[in-house]
Amino acid sequence: MVASICVKATSVRGASVLVAPARPVLRTHEQLLALWVCRQYHEWTQRPWCRGAKKLYGVQDRVMLHKYRCNVKHRDHGGLFMITRLPLDPEKLVAVMLYVASRVSDPTKFKIGKLIFLGDFVHIAKYGRAIVGGRYCALPNGPVPSEVLDLLNGLITGDISPEFWGTGIETALQVSGDPYPTFLPKVKPDMSMLSESDVEILDKVIAEFGKWNFHKLIEFTHSLPAYMKAAEREPDSRNPAMDYEDFFEGNTFVVPGTKQELLENYALSRAFPEHSLAV
Repeated sequence: MVASICVKATSVRGASVLVAPARPVLRTHEQLLALWVCRQYHEWTQRPWCRGAKKLYGVQDRVMLHKYRCNVKHRDHGGLFMITRLPLDPEKLVAVMLYVASRVSDPTKFKIGKLIFLGDFVHIAKYGRAIVGGRYCALPNGPVPSEVLDLLNGLITGDISPEFWGTGIETALQVSGDPYPTFLPKVKPDMSMLSESDVEILDKVIAEFGKWNFHKLIEFTHSLPAYMKAAEREPDSRNPAMDYEDFFEGNTFVVPGTKQELLENYALSRAFPEHSLAV
């Protein structure tokens, strides 16, 4: 193992993530190579001579570059890649859902989903990684974390996705009410799944937005560039995907450098899933 430059880091279930306080991050030589190639590729896409530049590097570097490019979802935005899905830990998602639901007076699908979205929206801007991740869609009622919506609908119908089997979600929440059911926690969230920065941002979001009503939350989230851009890109889609890069636009919580951290960590998590940094 070798030490890379100092970034904000801690450890969650053995995976390096970006939170305060700052200390050196240990990465393998292979990870550092991938990180270096990722940075080179990001620069190449901005330059007219990008194709020729690849010839200056060795075969191993070019193989790593090819692997990196193939593992990142691209959109046609002047050569820049756009991330529409981040790695998601089912157990952590359940812990976050329980944490949010236990701290609001109206834990509906709408309120839980919106607060989780806002948690990721703020955390990504401040720390360069998502709390939950997964895929976000721009639905008529605002941004929606797809996996959260599917899981809550599954609790209503009794059809839980296999990826959440064994998480205890079937008995963790009590579903009651109609036509807008609430999801009341019957157990406490597993706090070992959450980092200090996760709790910090979730508490901040719940305190600021937790008491907002349906219409106020819709109005606010509809005004976000990430939502508007997704709807504009796919006007005929019922659930257009939102790009994580767009989360930084118009976001007052952005810390310089966190967008690049998100891109690099995503690339590393795809190239080295056993050492995932984008958890």
